[in-house]
Amino acid sequence: MNTWTDSKTGLEWQVDPPVDRMNYSKAEKYASDLGDGWRLPTRKELIGITGGNRPKELKGKDWFWSSLPVGGGAVYRWLVLFLTGHVSVGHVSSVFYVRCVR
Repeated sequence: MNTWTDSKTGLEWQVDPPVDRMNYSKAEKYASDLGDGWRLPTRKELIGITGGNRPKELKGKDWFWSSLPVGGGAVYRWLVLFLTGHVSVGHVSSVFYVRCVR
């Protein structure tokens, strides 16, 4: 797997996310199946590498899942638009892209 390490945070990011969008359950399973500490990023972690802060190694312009539930509930999760860093919410049954971190 091609990765990029953020020198400020020490986090290692997946450079090439899966080409297919997936619902939240499949996104969690995908991250877990990578093993070795890979996980879905928090909203703050994702925002930190988007928009003007986006390193050239990391491509993407679509919505990506974060690991955080909205308001402590189980039905919605925070999403981050990789192109701009804008934040929204998505129902766990909706499909979005995944970029893992460790």
